[in-house]
Amino acid sequence: MGDNGSMQVPLSNSSTGDSMAPDSIESIVTGLIESAIGTYSPAKNHAPADSGTFREDAAQAILWACSLAVFTGREPLAVTILGTGMRSVVLRLRYEAAGDAPSTMILKWYRRQDSAKNSGGFGYLRERHGLVALGELAPGVFPHLYGADDNLRCVALEDVAFADARAVGDALLPSTTQTPPGYLAFAVDSYLSVWNALAEAGVMPRAVERYRKALAKADRKAQHPGAMPSPRAR
Repeated sequence: MGDNGSMQVPLSNSSTGDSMAPDSIESIVTGLIESAIGTYSPAKNHAPADSGTFREDAAQAILWACSLAVFTGREPLAVTILGTGMRSVVLRLRYEAAGDAPSTMILKWYRRQDSAKNSGGFGYLRERHGLVALGELAPGVFPHLYGADDNLRCVALEDVAFADARAVGDALLPSTTQTPPGYLAFAVDSYLSVWNALAEAGVMPRAVERYRKALAKADRKAQHPGAMPSPRAR
């Protein structure tokens, strides 16, 4: 862990000889970004991806993600742009298969320049430290955090999507037309049962306290670290 609080490892792993030349991986990443931009159609209120700023930010984030221990030495095969919202940008990266190691990850970076110091709103600090707290609270239930970088305001996390997966949030939207009969009740019941089990186990207060302390350390100006964020957060 670096002095800035980032979780990262070098792109090259000289101890095993398992590395890619910087110019080679940069060329690969550039091509994957162009391909992703060409197939991406922004949702309403999302920013276009066809810009120099997006290309630069995406390249920096992906190159950093390739350096994470679980993906080191593996060539990225595809990039999919999942969203380019005003708050953050979300990508899915697919890598060469390597035994039981994950072959995909979700990569997300936050747009606000002060995201690594400002815990207001639903931003980088809350996601980074929230994922750590949730992982300690209930290992294996929430997406695993592979790494985070404060300079890039970026998190890399486990891709929990699978074939025919349906999000609870999608089932709650009135515009959803493909939801099977009875799915909404099943999804909500499954979601609530997880939190009910955690509450009964009595571990939530300890996880919440660790989360608040982590936010207070990262954001010295926060008056109430971990409190419900305001939509007009500073």
